[in-house]
Amino acid sequence: RAPRPVLVEVHVVSDRDTLLQSYVGLVQELRSSEALQQLALREAFLMAFLVEPIARFVEPAPLRIGNTLLHSVAVDLTKPSDAGRQPLSVDTIASRVAEEDQLFTFLNTASEDELDAVPGIGPTKVQQIVAGRPYGSANDLKRAKLPTSGVLYQALRSRALRGMQTLIKGNDTQNGAR
Repeated sequence: RAPRPVLVEVHVVSDRDTLLQSYVGLVQELRSSEALQQLALREAFLMAFLVEPIARFVEPAPLRIGNTLLHSVAVDLTKPSDAGRQPLSVDTIASRVAEEDQLFTFLNTASEDELDAVPGIGPTKVQQIVAGRPYGSANDLKRAKLPTSGVLYQALRSRALRGMQTLIKGNDTQNGAR
């Protein structure tokens, strides 16, 4: 029997959101990697070494990404706490992936005026975003020297999640129209 290719990614995790971001990043990479598709990768594992009690969680069920099954393996290095374990479901991961996809859609399609309307974005950053298109993962943001966390990233993400319709309604209200 021939060995099957397997991908393992290892993270040290201090909180649940970091673990969720790790899942999102791995899902994006699995979806967009031509090399992984050529390998006909059947399984991928995210190994999380939990180093703070706040990171305690219940491992989610495996998540299917195309023909690849993403598993999680947690190595709990924390001491027991009263906080208990918080479930991290496949639905939670899928929801976060969808939110990140919406961010990339916004970055790929927004006009320069729409980008400039985001707090903290000026003409230079607008040109940097436009020049770096297309975006499909956090690695694409890094390649374009754009933030993958912090205030500016959250402003872009928040704007993307509001959707185009909200921006149009907001402008109409400011102009006195309904």
